[in-house]
Amino acid sequence: MITDDEKTAVNSALTQLRQEDLKRLVVTVFKKIPPKEAMVLQLYYIDDQNIAEIMEITAFSNSQVKVLLHRGRTTFYKHMESEDIKKPY
Repeated sequence: MITDDEKTAVNSALTQLRQEDLKRLVVTVFKKIPPKEAMVLQLYYIDDQNIAEIMEITAFSNSQVKVLLHRGRTTFYKHMESEDIKKPY
């Protein structure tokens, strides 16, 4: 019989593998999208920067950051779908 500790260890290992696979997938997709879009997506979603901080870091205007975020999300999801991954909503 499998103990609770063993179940926890297996679940933890599976979670770690999924996270590593997801990181590899994101890196792969980021390499396929335009560099400015990838940079803005990384700053916003991964580095947790807000629009004003991204404007300061990149010297892009407010509207330029928002447009790049929109385009980046659209492009990112198109590439995710080509990798057979669906939108989270």
